[in-house]
Amino acid sequence: MKSKFEARLKSDDFTHEAASRKINKPIKATGLLSIVNSIGMKFAKVPAGKFQMGIPDLGNNINPPSEVPEHQIHITQDYFLSMHEVTEQQYNIIMRTAEETEEKKDFPIANLTWFQTQSFCEALSDLPTEKKAGRRYRLPTEAEWEYACRDGKSAPYRWHSRRLATDLTGEAGGIAPPLPLQPVGSFPPNKLGLFDMRGNIWEWTADWYDRDYYTRSSTKDPQGPANGYIKVVRGTDWRFTGERCRIDYPMLPPWKSSPMVGFRIVCELIEKHE
Repeated sequence: MKSKFEARLKSDDFTHEAASRKINKPIKATGLLSIVNSIGMKFAKVPAGKFQMGIPDLGNNINPPSEVPEHQIHITQDYFLSMHEVTEQQYNIIMRTAEETEEKKDFPIANLTWFQTQSFCEALSDLPTEKKAGRRYRLPTEAEWEYACRDGKSAPYRWHSRRLATDLTGEAGGIAPPLPLQPVGSFPPNKLGLFDMRGNIWEWTADWYDRDYYTRSSTKDPQGPANGYIKVVRGTDWRFTGERCRIDYPMLPPWKSSPMVGFRIVCELIEKHE
């Protein structure tokens, strides 16, 4: 018998997907390979394409739950994802928190609620320089996040329980020994030019969580359930060496924060405001 909490996790409306919930559809960014915005944040272009979402890692002997089968997803448009996790300095520039220290300014910002990440995206989007350039910001969807983490491919990740002597990636998903938290960009990027997708800290995504959403999601640009109680967090963190799963992810309610969870953002190009 399911608990009341498990019952509440079930969203009763999965029909409102990408097209029905997006407003001011971004314009196509032809010819651009990267973006640097007015506060120096760098974004790499992630080309549109198809991939198998939820492929289990090689070397992981734990079978994935039946309600999260691998399934093909079509990301229909290119998008620009921040090369690094948002840093303490970048967050302070926009939100004026004045909590950063000189030695920590290039470290990823963490311990923020999902709502605080939304406030950051809104404040950054509202900068006159960003409006003039026609740029708007948001969290990536879970599908966009995994697609970028997999380099836009469907190949499974080769997982090892112990860190290999030749491993210079900074990846930390269930791999012992854990790595210390590092400034962003301390390790090499993946093939799309993105850093720390599997290291440093976990990252908030835009999606609500539902236990069996994979069985009913749209195959094109899925946006997650239309409503819910907890948000999907993806990636891994610098001290995590426990649970072994596919590109590990925990979940948190949007009003909670964790010293192990930060975020990266998508830059959308829209019509310019002169």
